[in-house]
Amino acid sequence: MVNLSLGGPAASCPTALQAVIDAAIEAGTAVVSSAGNAGDATPNIPASCNGVISVGAVGPDASVARYSTTNDYVDVVAPGGAAAEGLTAATEVLTTSWWLSGARTEPLMPVTGTSFATPYVAGLLGLVRAVAPELTPAQLESLLESTATDLGPAGRDDDSGWGLATGAAVIAAAAGEPVADPAPDPDFPVGDAGPLRPGGDVPVVRVSAGEVPTEPITQAVAVSATLFADAGATEEARVPAAWAVVARSDDYADALAGSTLTLGAAPLLFTPSDGRLAGPTATELQRVLAAGSPVYLLGGPAAVPAAVEDDIRALGLTPVRLAGPVREATAVAIADEVDRVLVELGIGPAPMALLVNRDDWPDAVAAGLLGAQFGYPILLTPPDEVAAVTAEALAARDLNQLLVVGGTVRVSDAAMNSAADLSGVTTAVRLAGEERNGTVVAVSAAVEELLSETALGRPQTALAVNVRRADAYAHVLSATVPAGAATGVFIPVEGDAGDVVSDQAVGYARGLGLPLAIMGGTDVIVPDTATALEALVETPAAG
Repeated sequence: MVNLSLGGPAASCPTALQAVIDAAIEAGTAVVSSAGNAGDATPNIPASCNGVISVGAVGPDASVARYSTTNDYVDVVAPGGAAAEGLTAATEVLTTSWWLSGARTEPLMPVTGTSFATPYVAGLLGLVRAVAPELTPAQLESLLESTATDLGPAGRDDDSGWGLATGAAVIAAAAGEPVADPAPDPDFPVGDAGPLRPGGDVPVVRVSAGEVPTEPITQAVAVSATLFADAGATEEARVPAAWAVVARSDDYADALAGSTLTLGAAPLLFTPSDGRLAGPTATELQRVLAAGSPVYLLGGPAAVPAAVEDDIRALGLTPVRLAGPVREATAVAIADEVDRVLVELGIGPAPMALLVNRDDWPDAVAAGLLGAQFGYPILLTPPDEVAAVTAEALAARDLNQLLVVGGTVRVSDAAMNSAADLSGVTTAVRLAGEERNGTVVAVSAAVEELLSETALGRPQTALAVNVRRADAYAHVLSATVPAGAATGVFIPVEGDAGDVVSDQAVGYARGLGLPLAIMGGTDVIVPDTATALEALVETPAAG
């Protein structure tokens, strides 16, 4: 048996890959692969390639998991875990996977995905082969499908294939009854079309409040509305939130480290730095949170007024203020709370941290891509030396890697080396470009590299963000939440109107083949830019 817990979306199976699969099957080896974790019908390879047994996932109640890919090519399903409260991590399958913590030596930890359903099937077929070694790969597939427990309408369906794979396949094989060929699967195109969606189209959506100009409070609410279900509700497309994060709407100082605290599982919302809790934010908090849920306020009363705490209590929620005398100290308070949440989830503190300039929001919000997805704390420093409170935090943490986001003007080599020494890591890694858009691309590439070593294999979405407008920090901060929830990358857009795409961004976006979200209204990213990005993302990369 060959177990392939990997893959990505594609319109066709590359010729070379299909040839290898055909050769393995001809040699008597059954090929089993994970159907995918996008929760839609998009084909993934190698699962959809011809002759491969494509495996979807069910949760502990034997219902098809909301993340499991559903399409014509799914053959069977097996236990893969059920996503926990909107986290991209989950709580039902134990594995030695290390991706949330970044440590290859982690003990067993809870995760989920079709990649964890697939080994069940491969192992089951190994048991079948043990009692009936003469069975061909086609007969193994037939036996697997004919003995599966039907979960949907009679016969095969796109959600669960032929049903839940069970040990009945071993019993049937041991009985020695004749095994027919499997029901034919639909043909999947073979060719080298690249990582595109079927038909060469990528889904494109603009996430905005529908107002111009785009402003932080209502934009963040619009983002939250696309992700989070009403408190207590169960929806296929959206999930509930267990907590929320609120920052001031007119300055980024205390919000820079807030992306990690969302973990892609909580909305990041805004309110003015004077007066009461913003009305749209109050309404959204009441919609998505159950009574008593925590609402984190970032910064002291000068950033988020004390009256906001009263307003949150009046909603039946619990305000939790994370603040220090300076922004570096607020970032440390946020990092400590992230650690506590990760421990509570049974994951443990991340052994990697992110260091960014205290006064440069583009680098910090780009770092939020890594923070929201992997739980890495974001710590702040001036450019030429490590701030005292940050130095204490680095020395106190058990780190095996330090990532510095931004060029040497933002965090000098001396400061980076000092931070590495304080952390006890061998060396720090700098993620940077010549301009802010290059740094965003470098961080997105790092996200891709980390995901390549996980069950997902690659990002599941791309988000276009304006990194040049003076007020863009708020829009990009709120965009880190869907990036965390849907394992996304950023495509940076320049210009006050969002009408410039740099050469670095063009090179990165070309051929991504991912669903594309345009974050903000038409004043943030103009329609012509959105159209150009759509064409770039679905155009195969050269070579």
